[in-house]
Amino acid sequence: MFIPGGIILILQIALAIHVIKTGRPWYWIMLIVFLPLIGIIAYAVVEIAPEYMGGYRGRRAMAAVGQALTPGRDYRRWADAVEATPTAENLMRLAEQCLALGRFDEATDLYGRAMVGIYAEDPALLFGLARARFGAGDFAEARGVLEKLKTIPGYESPEAHLLYARVLEALGDFEAARREYESVSRYYPGPEASCRHAMLLQKMGETEQAKAIFADIKKALDRSPRHVRRVNREWYEIAAANAR
Repeated sequence: MFIPGGIILILQIALAIHVIKTGRPWYWIMLIVFLPLIGIIAYAVVEIAPEYMGGYRGRRAMAAVGQALTPGRDYRRWADAVEATPTAENLMRLAEQCLALGRFDEATDLYGRAMVGIYAEDPALLFGLARARFGAGDFAEARGVLEKLKTIPGYESPEAHLLYARVLEALGDFEAARREYESVSRYYPGPEASCRHAMLLQKMGETEQAKAIFADIKKALDRSPRHVRRVNREWYEIAAANAR
């Protein structure tokens, strides 16, 4: 595969800056500079991929980047796959692309087509369906799907739990939403749940408690590595603005 030298140089500079800013070992710079293609690939696989692709939030972020760079490419790819072989896996992948593109009703239809037979109560499909209905503004339906998901033995998901709290808030059940935000904030991997909890408290007029939570979020992120703050930039900015 031929890659223009200019692109390699840009990647070398960008990754070298990433190494310095995130405090990673300096030998990475040597590899990136003196073994450009091998070094770039190795750094991406060993250091960057685990950081950004280790969970649902990482996959969502990477999907968003892919959509921004090549809008519709993955949608067309999975649409072709569904047309050729409409398996549950292909239907789910296409539905995920629809979610990324804001095509929530189409995603709902695809999840429905996938949820047959042994996949009728598949947790990944149910969660996807709940996201689709939430995105479409059908909060009552999203709540029903999430409550069904809660009945599946052994299933736990901080993302689904957070979505349930957001659904309750959207339905105007602030007290129930508050309890769910408090619960999910205890184990959610990142500041989003706590930040949304504080935002709800502000909405409910409990500004001092909200400020305290915002301050805790800001303090924790201030003490975190730069790459952690960068990944959570949206929530850091909200917390910083409201902790004053």
